Amino acid sequence: LDAMNAKLAQNSRNRIENPNGVHLPQVKVAGKRLQSLIYTLPADIKDAKGRVLFKKGKTVNPADILPESNKTLIFIDGNIKSQVDYALKCASDNKFIKIVLVAGRPLELMRNSNIAIYFDQEQRLIKRFKVTALPTKVYRQKSDLVIEEVLI
Repeated sequence: LDAMNAKLAQNSRNRIENPNGVHLPQVKVAGKRLQSLIYTLPADIKDAKGRVLFKKGKTVNPADILPESNKTLIFIDGNIKSQVDYALKCASDNKFIKIVLVAGRPLELMRNSNIAIYFDQEQRLIKRFKVTALPTKVYRQKSDLVIEEVLI
């Protein structure tokens, strides 16, 4: 039982230290595209008593509700030194930058750099933003997200 517990603990440590990631190609040509944040309701939104709060088809523009944001996500492969160096340089120049690994060892990088490093578990963010090459910056500009592939 002790041997099984030790093996389970070691496997857990390994998965935390080196989570499953995805390997994407490096950016070959710099590019930029916009993804609209304007949302249209696909169905009526009702309260618990069935009263319609918002009608199907209503559009919401986040620029009307939320203040401007200067936060930027940089997606990188933590196994590629040039991408790590680029992201760390950007983060040292701008405190609003968040580094997101899609592969690599986030805890090791966090220990070595003394800054917060995030990991895109199950590739939810890169799927949402349709990231296909690295490094890629994602930031908001009015009612759009800018997805910028950076050539380094």
